Amino acid sequence: MPRVLYGAVPDTNPEIRVISLLARYVFYMIASISFYVLISEIIKVLDIFLPATGIILTVLFAAAVVAYDINKTAISFGCYLAFVAVFLLFRRRPENNANFAFYLWKWFKIIGSNRTVFINVFGNLLLFLPVLIYVRNRYDYLIALGLILLFEGLQYVTGRGVFDVVDIFLNAAGVTVGKAIAMVSGRLRAHNNERRTVGT
Repeated sequence: MPRVLYGAVPDTNPEIRVISLLARYVFYMIASISFYVLISEIIKVLDIFLPATGIILTVLFAAAVVAYDINKTAISFGCYLAFVAVFLLFRRRPENNANFAFYLWKWFKIIGSNRTVFINVFGNLLLFLPVLIYVRNRYDYLIALGLILLFEGLQYVTGRGVFDVVDIFLNAAGVTVGKAIAMVSGRLRAHNNERRTVGT
C-alpha cells in the first residue's frame, strides 16, 4: 500500500480511490512547483551552478518523492543520490577546489544577514539527512559519513566543487543530530510501548 505522504487513506470505494489519486497528483504537483521555486532562488543566490541544474534537481526531487510514496524505496534512494551528485557536481570550476581553513565561526557572525552563508550552513546540515531515512540498519550513520567523504572527494577530483572541511563538518553535524534524534525517539517509543504492555 502506498505511503501517501499527505495523509489520505486509500479506500476500496472507486469514487474515493479516484479522489485519493487526484489528491496525490495535486500533492506531487504542488511539492514539485514549490521545490522548483525554492531551488531556483538558491541557485540564483549561490551563482555557481551550470545551466538547467534547477530543472534537473526538480525532476530528481519529484521522482524521489513519488517513488518513496509508492514504496519503491530503492528507486527513490537512487534518485536522491543522483540529486546530491547533481547539486554538488553540476557547478562551474572554482579557481581553488580545496579548502582546509575552518571559517565556520566567522560564518556564524554573519549568518543572519548574508543569504549565501545562510544557505550554505543549513543546506549542508540537511543535505545528507535523508540517508538515515533510506538506510535503516546499524551502519546507517557510517554509510552517511562515507557518502559525505565520497562526494567531497568527487568534488576535488572532478574540479566541479570545493573539497571543504567546513562542508564536511556541517554535513556530519547534520547527520549526527538526525541520528541522535532518531535514537531518542526510538527509545521513547519503545518505553511507551512497554508501559502500554505492562498496563494491559
